[in-house]
Amino acid sequence: MGNSSAGIIYAHGKEDDILKLDPEDETSFDYTIPTSVLDSQLIVPKQDSLILNNDGRFFRVLTVNDNIITARLLAVSGSGGGGQGGGGSIITYSDRAKLNKQDPSSNYLINGKEASIQVYGVSGKDYDGSILDAKLTVYWTLSERTSTGILSEYARGNFPIDASTDENPIWTSFEYGTKARQSTENVLTMYASGSASTASREFSYTFFTSNLELLPHTNFNNVNTYTPNGVTIYCSTVGDLEKIIYYYFENSDGEMVLLNNGGTPVEAGTNE
Repeated sequence: MGNSSAGIIYAHGKEDDILKLDPEDETSFDYTIPTSVLDSQLIVPKQDSLILNNDGRFFRVLTVNDNIITARLLAVSGSGGGGQGGGGSIITYSDRAKLNKQDPSSNYLINGKEASIQVYGVSGKDYDGSILDAKLTVYWTLSERTSTGILSEYARGNFPIDASTDENPIWTSFEYGTKARQSTENVLTMYASGSASTASREFSYTFFTSNLELLPHTNFNNVNTYTPNGVTIYCSTVGDLEKIIYYYFENSDGEMVLLNNGGTPVEAGTNE
């Protein structure tokens, strides 16, 4: 041991007795343990003492303040004097599920058009590293951002996914475009949970829906289309998203010929 006076102390702490020091930090394995759960109240814990709880978890004592012990969760694998806690290594586990996403290529969407987001879920793990859930449930909501900036929910639901790992993700596609409210700013939120895993952190994805129209322009006159300097074309576009317009004409053979190779970018809004 790192401290010659350290020793093994037995405890009988329940789930609501032994708590993570920072529940939101999945990379931390520090816990608080009340001295009241120690089997013997005659033994005074010291730094580097090992606490063996009756559920099989090992902890190495970091500090003792009044009746609260701060300790680090250890694995029982390993031997010798190296490593943290006198030979143990930290178990990399968390009972919290995770939900990861891959954003679509664009967050601008034509009203009613299909669009999907890719997600995969990772089950929480028990203290021995075993998977808690083979399947997870993803919960989603769709909200509209009002003119006052407040989110107003208008749809919600859930769907099952197979739990996977970060090394071997099982991607699932969720279609949201046809569910979205039209011509507004939308926010999609999602989180995953399991029967044993605690709920994952929630993520949000903001996207914009818009109408898209191509209309005749009042200045267009087919008599004056062809001029000595080229072809004159007028049209109007409507839509709060960036657009690309392609101009074609039909030749004498009935073939469609592209006039502006690569298209003409048009900014969001109504343009002529």
